[in-house]
Amino acid sequence: MLTFGEGGLSEPLHMRGRVVWCTAMFGHFQIGVKFLDTDREQLRNLDMFLGFLDGSLNAGELFGEDPERTNNPSDPDDPFES
Repeated sequence: MLTFGEGGLSEPLHMRGRVVWCTAMFGHFQIGVKFLDTDREQLRNLDMFLGFLDGSLNAGELFGEDPERTNNPSDPDDPFES
């Protein structure tokens, strides 16, 4: 699941995979996964998740909102503003 601000979570993305590496980092673990038996919809959803993680996709683009409004850090209605 992805976290969107305080209390906002995405739906889980269920995929079969195999952990191919694991590294301890600051009391947690970072893992690399090879996904197995993926279909087109799973790959599309994975691409969307990765786009949110790397910053190349935002909720406004996904849901057709005005990019000027969603990228304006001074917008008082921005639910992700900290």
